[in-house]
Amino acid sequence: MQNVSTPYSKTGNLPPGKLSRWLTMLVMLLAGSAYQASAQAPYCTATYSSGCSSNDKIVNVTIGSINNNTDPNSGCASAYTFFSSQSTTIIGGLAYSISITSGYSGSENVGFFIDWNADNDFNDPGEFITGGVVGSYGTVTYNFTAPLTLAAGPSRLRVQMIWSSPAVSAATPCGSYSFGEIEDYAVTLVQPTPCAGMPFSANVAPAGPVISTCLGSNLTFNANGSTLGLNLTYIWQDSVAGSAGWNTLSSGGQIGPLAVTVSVDSTYYRHIVQCTNSSLSDTSNNMVLVVTPKPYYVPIPYVQNFESWMNFCNTTDKPDTSWVMSFPSGDRSWRRNDQGASASWSNATGGAYTPASTQGSYSARYHSYQPQTGNSIGSMMLHVNTLGGPAGDKALAYDVINLAGGTGLDSLKVYLSVDSGANFAQIDGIGITPGWVPRLLNIPANSRKTIIKFEGKGAFGNNTDIGVDNVRVLPACSGMPTAGTISPAGPVNTRTGR
Repeated sequence: MQNVSTPYSKTGNLPPGKLSRWLTMLVMLLAGSAYQASAQAPYCTATYSSGCSSNDKIVNVTIGSINNNTDPNSGCASAYTFFSSQSTTIIGGLAYSISITSGYSGSENVGFFIDWNADNDFNDPGEFITGGVVGSYGTVTYNFTAPLTLAAGPSRLRVQMIWSSPAVSAATPCGSYSFGEIEDYAVTLVQPTPCAGMPFSANVAPAGPVISTCLGSNLTFNANGSTLGLNLTYIWQDSVAGSAGWNTLSSGGQIGPLAVTVSVDSTYYRHIVQCTNSSLSDTSNNMVLVVTPKPYYVPIPYVQNFESWMNFCNTTDKPDTSWVMSFPSGDRSWRRNDQGASASWSNATGGAYTPASTQGSYSARYHSYQPQTGNSIGSMMLHVNTLGGPAGDKALAYDVINLAGGTGLDSLKVYLSVDSGANFAQIDGIGITPGWVPRLLNIPANSRKTIIKFEGKGAFGNNTDIGVDNVRVLPACSGMPTAGTISPAGPVNTRTGR
């Protein structure tokens, strides 16, 4: 056999010396590429065989400028979601809090992780922050302090929910489980810098004026872009006048959004940043929330039998313009007894009571059978003008039903305010009833701005919802009362036999 040598050429094999150097360079190049690929590898995701199919899901995460709500009445397309547009800044050495809300009717294991060194995993010591158990439809809040030694730049926050077992821990961010969910969020890690000189408060956003027609609805304001650092205090305030009478709503060492519930009065809001080191502070613009139209304070006598409901902030969400609902939709909203679907009630047909009313065909119904939390409250408020007329207390009459079943913890409370809702006093409370029960109360009200609040409470206690019907607000009596006539007129013969 003839040995054939292949001479070196530009297109042939390399001679031994150059081949060795070429191989060395190739190994180094591949090693560098492998290291780069490892550093840029995507974050792992846990796998769930059933995921959110039974509403084992996270329905809210709040931390810093993140306040992310997801639909509590639906599952999720995937047991893993990266909310890349939801982000917040975390500064080393500062204290933070995070709240996690469950959409499940039982207990869930929850916890969260932060990739402090931005190496695309949650495996390093201290990156599992903490965890625990959240109750049925409940919210749990955890406090933590960001480490001083963090990698400045973009990174990742992970919130995890696991049903039954195991508990969320340093070992769980990439495992396999049955029911539950993972939500990831973008975070920017910042090296701490003590404040000095004049701090800066960004203006309140949205800039305003914000116009709201939905009393009881929830809005969120922020002051993103304010100075960040150590020894800073962030303060939210509100005022009805806007020029004086400022009330502090929150004050702390971490910047965050302000959640407000729209009330009757138009309100101003502002944000303040204070630097402890320099004793200087900066105040944002005054942002006004304008409420229009305001509820109509209906004159008395007033009667409401809940036969016809109007569209206001949602579909069929109030009986008339004198009523304000604390929730325009969802399981904590009131509806006509046959219109729960318009509020997107969970199990809208569940919890029905009979008979459906005491006057006409319909009543107002609170879905206590399917509460959002184990102590769920929703109100409907009647605005009446009780000024004038005969001297003396007015009368409030209404019918209520709250049938027995379960633990019997669901209830209805009634409150009175004579100063447009600034202060309320309880005037009635109802637990279990055998059926529809009439109530008659004397109310000490003589005000143009009287509010009567019916507050339903669901506590997983009863097998039916709470119903209210035939609401009447009547003036004080005057003159000669009328006793009426007994019917039948008689005489009535009740003798039996021969």
